[in-house]
Amino acid sequence: MQFQLVTAVAYDAYMQVADITTHYENVENQGMHEGESPNSEAQKFYDMLASANESIFARAVESLLSIAIRLLANRTNWYTTQKALDDFMQLVLNIALRENSIPKNYYEAKKIVSTLGLKSVKIDCG
Repeated sequence: MQFQLVTAVAYDAYMQVADITTHYENVENQGMHEGESPNSEAQKFYDMLASANESIFARAVESLLSIAIRLLANRTNWYTTQKALDDFMQLVLNIALRENSIPKNYYEAKKIVSTLGLKSVKIDCG
């Protein structure tokens, strides 16, 4: 249950900044913070989000971050085991182009999302 909450928050956060690179360029172009750049912590977050938002391979619609979040959400929404998700990812990797950045398994997907600073909070519902 607690992971579902974190996954939902991550998905919502992703959907709001799905194209952070374009958004960040627009903010710069508007001159909202003339002469001011983001502090180092904010810049680090923007850089991580922009790198995770790169497409998984040339001409792909999905980004590394979107794939990772969707994998985690599917595991939670469909009550799938980690082993089942890993097997599915192996199938996807076998049919995908060799030059891709698709997460290899559940652990990699979770690691990608956690690098953005999203933490899991256990909520006792019982």
